[in-house]
Amino acid sequence: MAAIAHPLNIVFYGVSHKALATAVLAFSSFVSIMLGLFSVTSAIMQGVSQNKRAVRYFAVGTIVKLALQWPCVHYMGVFGPLVATMIGFVVANVLIVSWLNQAFGVDYQGIAKKTNGILGFSLIMCLLANMIVRLVSSGLGHIMTVDSRVGSLIIVILAVGIAGYVYVYFVLKTRLADTVLGERTARLRRLLRIK
Repeated sequence: MAAIAHPLNIVFYGVSHKALATAVLAFSSFVSIMLGLFSVTSAIMQGVSQNKRAVRYFAVGTIVKLALQWPCVHYMGVFGPLVATMIGFVVANVLIVSWLNQAFGVDYQGIAKKTNGILGFSLIMCLLANMIVRLVSSGLGHIMTVDSRVGSLIIVILAVGIAGYVYVYFVLKTRLADTVLGERTARLRRLLRIK
């Protein structure tokens, strides 16, 4: 989402304060990674009947967030709440993963290979989407106003469609998606004609 933050922000919120709003949206997309990780790790905790422990770790993360909220807002302005939230969720995630490792032994090496693949393909997708946003913006700028909702929507659709397809192609081609989706990937490969 960081790669398409500028046109996406215009689609939903218009052009007022677009530079700041784009920066906040881009940074929020990185903060959401910690929120997503917490969703996964807390679900694992629930699966191993450790609900109370997960809530305690969430409470610790929330206390850290609240303690850092004012200093972060004071020094970082509008980005302060996002930074405080991210730090709070990092603390909660570290506590949960540490406990899971202590209780069950986490296979970091096995996870790292798949995670690195996902991160690598995500980076390629991000760079490609950013390049498409820039190219389509400059090309479309000759025909219409790019900083309009319609122009930005066209840019978002093209960037997400093309970069998203490239990501799907890579995870299907390398069989990385098989570990998450299982047998359904064979049908997707046939549908997209990927060998």
